[in-house]
Amino acid sequence: MKKVILGQIDWGSFRLPRYLYLVLILVIGTLVARMVVYSPSQLIIISVGILIIFICLMRTWTALLLLLYLAPFYGFVRWTIGISPVQAMWKEAMVVLLTLGWAIHRFVFKKEKLASTPLNLPLSLFLGLAIIQLFRASNILQGLLGLRMLATYIPIYFIVANMTVSKKQIRSVIFILMIIGVVTASYGLWQASVGLEGLRSRGLAQIGSNLATMGYLRIFSTFAGPEYLGLFMVLMIILGVALWMSGLSRPRKRILLIAMAVMFAALVLTLVRLEWFMLGMGLVLLTTLVKKKKPFGLLLAGIIAALIIFPPYVQERATMTFGPMDVSFQDRMTTYFGWNIPNLLNNPLGVGLGGTSGRFVYERITGQETSSALIGGGGTESGYFNVALEMGIPGLILYLWLFIIIIRYGLRTFRTLSDPFLKYLAAGITTFVILIFFCQMFGPLMQTFPAGDLYFWFFVALLLKLKQIEKEEDSVSALKLVT
Repeated sequence: MKKVILGQIDWGSFRLPRYLYLVLILVIGTLVARMVVYSPSQLIIISVGILIIFICLMRTWTALLLLLYLAPFYGFVRWTIGISPVQAMWKEAMVVLLTLGWAIHRFVFKKEKLASTPLNLPLSLFLGLAIIQLFRASNILQGLLGLRMLATYIPIYFIVANMTVSKKQIRSVIFILMIIGVVTASYGLWQASVGLEGLRSRGLAQIGSNLATMGYLRIFSTFAGPEYLGLFMVLMIILGVALWMSGLSRPRKRILLIAMAVMFAALVLTLVRLEWFMLGMGLVLLTTLVKKKKPFGLLLAGIIAALIIFPPYVQERATMTFGPMDVSFQDRMTTYFGWNIPNLLNNPLGVGLGGTSGRFVYERITGQETSSALIGGGGTESGYFNVALEMGIPGLILYLWLFIIIIRYGLRTFRTLSDPFLKYLAAGITTFVILIFFCQMFGPLMQTFPAGDLYFWFFVALLLKLKQIEKEEDSVSALKLVT
């Protein structure tokens, strides 16, 4: 009897082949979609969504990879093709399906316990406090939107931390993400070549935020805005540099260097100065951590290239920083000292979830204006103040505790690993976590999809598994030598 695996559960009573179930679900889904919408593009989107749901129920790892690989194209689908607010939550729905399938399989059918990791306790406390603050929100929908922005991708950590992951699988994931990075960066460079008016004439200038500055286009590629593209480029370049030092062959190093150069050019043309700073700081941190000068040499080469190759407005954008013409810096100072600090002093226990960024999302989705007890209405320009004002000082302490644990564990893991690939991967992930830790003061980076939330928790889970992966690889190698 042929068995079908649904959510990794053996349902032996089903006799049809898997592909027939897939066809059946697609046919039913298409019929249902026709009763709801009539646009061909909408039908395609819904059919793809049904296919993804089916894969989530069939294979947890495959569905997780789909989520990782589709994430960079979410902004393009949302803003260019056009999807409804409900359809825009496909990624959150995937996380819910993945989590439920994994939890039922592990805890109900296999009756296994949660794997012990250093983050189990602080994450549980943080999520517990978030639930309490959910009920202190102005209204439940606004609170749920705040929870969505704060904790949607934390389950990805628990899923990956409790799965068996091999070194080969990690290599494959990073390799494909690098390809996606080059593809999205190349599309961003094409955007720079046609300019803002060229994009508008093609109907491709619709994004979520910050399309232009100083009269120049800020490229955004397939993302919801230049900040989203920029942070993804930072993550990919940091990981690329780390792997570049891990003992790759010379041809592979050359290919990787070209890929990083393309992504660096895209990062520069986003005109997002915080992420420029993050990359420079990241290369310095990586140089210090691995005690090699190659990352610092790449940083110098990048600075020289920015001065010589890129248009003059790039240098103008960089040199105006902190000067009298830097309006954004002055606005941030007003926000931090005129709004955030007084708000925190007046609300040390927080105002409930959705009180900051979630409030603006709620107004955009519902079209309803809301009132806020916070000075400035809840705009903070800071990830830490978002957490502090919504979850209070106790929530901020738990949040900082999470980062400290991850960074300490990452540094210790880097020092103890011997496998070059895993060792330098640990260095790259730890460097990115440190960057988020320091730079969150200046922006809500953990709300920057996908690098700041989805990829962050995925790679943190891998970081905490690298020792185990190395031991398993050594055991396999030893067994092969014996046989």
